[in-house]
Amino acid sequence: MSPMFRRPFAITAMLMVAGFATAQAADASAGKTETVRKLYATVESMQSEYQQLLSEVRGAERGSEAQQTAMSKITELRKTMSEPRKLFEKAFLSADWSAFDTTADKDLLTAGLTSAAGEMEHAEKALAACRFYLQHYGDERAAPRMRTTMLPNALLANGLADEARSIVEEGVAAATGDDKARLQLTLGDLHAACGDRDGAAKLYAEAEGNADEKTMGYVTLRKELIGKPAPDIRSTTWVGGEAKPLSEMKGNVVLVDFWATWCGPCRMVMPALNEMYAEYKDRGLRVIGVTRFYANGYMPADASQMQGGGESVKGIAEGDFVQHITDFRDHTGIEYPFVVGAEQDFKDYYVRGIPTLAVVDRSGKIALITVGSGSEALLKYAVKQLLAEKM
Repeated sequence: MSPMFRRPFAITAMLMVAGFATAQAADASAGKTETVRKLYATVESMQSEYQQLLSEVRGAERGSEAQQTAMSKITELRKTMSEPRKLFEKAFLSADWSAFDTTADKDLLTAGLTSAAGEMEHAEKALAACRFYLQHYGDERAAPRMRTTMLPNALLANGLADEARSIVEEGVAAATGDDKARLQLTLGDLHAACGDRDGAAKLYAEAEGNADEKTMGYVTLRKELIGKPAPDIRSTTWVGGEAKPLSEMKGNVVLVDFWATWCGPCRMVMPALNEMYAEYKDRGLRVIGVTRFYANGYMPADASQMQGGGESVKGIAEGDFVQHITDFRDHTGIEYPFVVGAEQDFKDYYVRGIPTLAVVDRSGKIALITVGSGSEALLKYAVKQLLAEKM
């Protein structure tokens, strides 16, 4: 071979190593893809069993032994389902999504992408998941929610507030009736989180003209509360903190969470609230979890059972309720204090569903109200804006 075509040994070796590394990476990616498929198959199998048991419960005579047996199996299955689902979601988050077949793996991808789109602690991944979903499954039934709710949240988590508003504005323009009202509420909340309360108020007023009876309640709570002095909460029953009326917390930004241990969506949002509290408490953020007496509840063994696998608790005596929420706080590692309020506190904040979350600015006025889980990015964005403001 002519010297001009002869590669130096070092270069040849480097190319061989690079080729080997590429092959290894491809093998690793393929291995991870198969792992995700196997994990999803396990989740799907358990979900199928769960649905079968639900059918047995509905088909059995009320109170019969057959119904009780099926319900007992459902309880046990719920405890074992959460861990495989977590393993699948974690593996999917780190996988190469383009390595899957968008047709053959459609169910796996739509499930994994929907989960990843809500992972606000991995903001870039959440945004990528929204875009991947809409690129490949933009005509699916769940696509509108992905486009007008999850995508704006992911954009907000990445600091792209203007783009988030633009996306929802497009949705408002295309929608009619109650769908339009709900999107106007979403857009109003984005304006409120960005500090534009006048713009938010205008959108809430427009939503009032399109809302049906159910949505009207969510319009009312925003119109009645945002920009107004926060109703005081004067409970002296606190767990994990020194009792202090809300009215005496001026100078701080306060996030008030109305919740209950039995409420799955409440438990879903709590880890994000806890992370926010840990990150910003030294800058003036206070978080209080306001609950009231409920005879039924839920008790996880530890933080890993926040969403499932814990014990349903029934027949709690009123005198034992403080111990119940104390145990819940200890088991889950939540750092912010819990407050046992009264039914009137819930009425003062127009609570019609939990979690209802209110962000109170340093002057004591309500800056933002959200209902349900899935608003963590919005809450965090609003908190950061308010902490940056001076009184």
